[in-house]
Order: sequence, then structure tokens, then C-alpha cells
Amino acid sequence: MALPYEVRVNITRERAHDLIIRLADEPDFREQFETNPYEMLSEHGIDVSPGALPEQVRLPDPDAIREFLHVTETRILPETASPFAHAVMIVTIGAMPILTRDRPAVDGSG
Repeated sequence: MALPYEVRVNITRERAHDLIIRLADEPDFREQFETNPYEMLSEHGIDVSPGALPEQVRLPDPDAIREFLHVTETRILPETASPFAHAVMIVTIGAMPILTRDRPAVDGSG
């Protein structure tokens, strides 16, 4: 059975946008984020309950992040949409299938 988790988001659309750009464009920032996702998310107004993410993640390729941001801005969440901050979580949690740490299977098989 999957572990329950909680996410608290307190970040503006602009700060979320800037965070996603930094994840795509700044190699040192990406490395720091991949090494310590909990701390980096928290520093940017996103708190994730312990165990919801591994201690280290591998983010999608920078070009994939840029494309995701473009699609998000132009097709999913136009300029007036407010839940843009959740796009940060999609980038972070969306990376979960390619995590660097082993996790038990969600179907209970191990």
C-alpha cells in the first residue's frame, strides 16, 4: 500500500515559474535540488511530508523541463490561472519514476 503524503504549497506563480526555469537552466542549482529535494522545495515554499520523496531525485532533462514549462504556460495554465505552483510538483514528483533510490512497489508486491 502506498504511503500517504502531504504537500503544502505557499509560492506565487512568478516564484514557481522562476524555480522551474532555474531547474532547467542552472546546473549547480539542479545538482543541489537533486541532492536535497526536501530542503530545496521547503526553501521555495513547498513542504512535502517525510517519505513522500526519496532523499535524492534525478530531474528530467533540462530541455524536457523547458518544453513542459512552455506547454504549461500556453495550453494548461494561461497567465490568469493561479495553481501554477503545482507545476513545480509535477516536475519534482514527475521525476519519481526515474529516482536514484529504490522504493517499494506501490502494488504491495515489494
